[in-house]
Amino acid sequence: MRGKNKLSAPNPKLNAHEQAASILRIERSAMPIGMAAMTIVVLGTWWFFAGKVSAVWLYSWLVYMAVLIATLAGANLYVSYKKPSVAEYLGFWGPLGKLLNLGMVLGAIASVWIFMPAADAGLRQLLITSFMGFVITNLMIHGEGGRLLSSVTILGVFGSLVAFLCFHPMPYSVANIGFLILMSVTMMNLQSNFRKSTRQAIKERAVSEQVRVELDTALAAVIVERDTKTRFLESASHDLRQPLQAARMFFDQSQQLTKGAQHDKAVASLHWALEAADQSLTQILDHLRLDAGDIKASMRVFDVGPLIAHLGKVNEPNSQFSHTTIIVVESRLMVVGDPALVERALGNFITNALRHAHASRVLIGARRSGGHVRIWVIDDGDGIPETDWPTLFDSYVQGSNHGDEIRGGFGLGLASVARLAKLMNATAGLDARWKNGSAFWLELRSGTD
Repeated sequence: MRGKNKLSAPNPKLNAHEQAASILRIERSAMPIGMAAMTIVVLGTWWFFAGKVSAVWLYSWLVYMAVLIATLAGANLYVSYKKPSVAEYLGFWGPLGKLLNLGMVLGAIASVWIFMPAADAGLRQLLITSFMGFVITNLMIHGEGGRLLSSVTILGVFGSLVAFLCFHPMPYSVANIGFLILMSVTMMNLQSNFRKSTRQAIKERAVSEQVRVELDTALAAVIVERDTKTRFLESASHDLRQPLQAARMFFDQSQQLTKGAQHDKAVASLHWALEAADQSLTQILDHLRLDAGDIKASMRVFDVGPLIAHLGKVNEPNSQFSHTTIIVVESRLMVVGDPALVERALGNFITNALRHAHASRVLIGARRSGGHVRIWVIDDGDGIPETDWPTLFDSYVQGSNHGDEIRGGFGLGLASVARLAKLMNATAGLDARWKNGSAFWLELRSGTD
């Protein structure tokens, strides 16, 4: 499998929906923590400020925040139970969550002006700490998916606290103002770094997932090749022994028989068996050399006529044994290719026709087709079952209707033809329209263009 199953370079550019899905997983995992923290803050505010601020302002704020928290909790539960698609989340649930969170930010900003005036110095310091916790929690939930929302939270809440401390001085106001400004800058930087780190983590996760999928694909291909070659080795021990055992049997018969028809038939069968063994070994050698990349194409322009005439002559003895007539159609067409590789590929077609087709005639000829020339090997034998067509040119695949007494071969002949054709930038195939037998072809570029 030389040159196959290479892993493609991972693509760091992610689909927008894939990024969104990862961001939503991060937001949803932090959402329960945020809602629990806000619930504690609201209950603590009611506990500390009941009777210290106007009941209208206090309970209006409490109802407002309670409705937001309850709505956000209900939406989160619905999403966790129903599991809407990423598109649905992006279209409705995501924007709804950000709208509710914006409502909480506005509630936090309002609480600065509602509760800070009524608090003593110690309680104000506690409130400042609570507001910092609110900002941090908001960044945890929407730091990646809601950049603008997080920025509004930092600047809105901390800006309101700084403005309040400027207009309502208290002990350590200057230190608190400086600290809040420093925290604002730090939070903005943290938000930016968090966003970059999250996106990088998402990209790395996607790349690792892509590599995992490609490794699984490569492993599956290796397993398929291993199983295929295992079957090949299993059949090799049988298919190579079969013609050799037949050769021994025919040799014994020829030794026992006197000169005559039976003796001549035994000798011819011996020749046929040895020819089958030779074909098997030749196919194995060609296949191994093709796998190793040792066979190279030496391209040139040559005349098809003499080559197919030569193929007709060298296959004449085998055709006589199979009682098949080889018909060679004269041709003056010129092609671009390697004559040795073309002869080898066409020889496989002819051998298959003589050995497996049970044909009475095999025709070898060439016809021009546009800027190409197709060299045909056509027989009037049994034909190729349609179920065999998809795998006909695959390695280690033999047709389903051999029925030969001496089969020979390992299903490498047609596979070798396809690979030899590829070396010459040519193509090979079977004409499925041919009904009375089989019509194989090798198509090469015309040498007269």
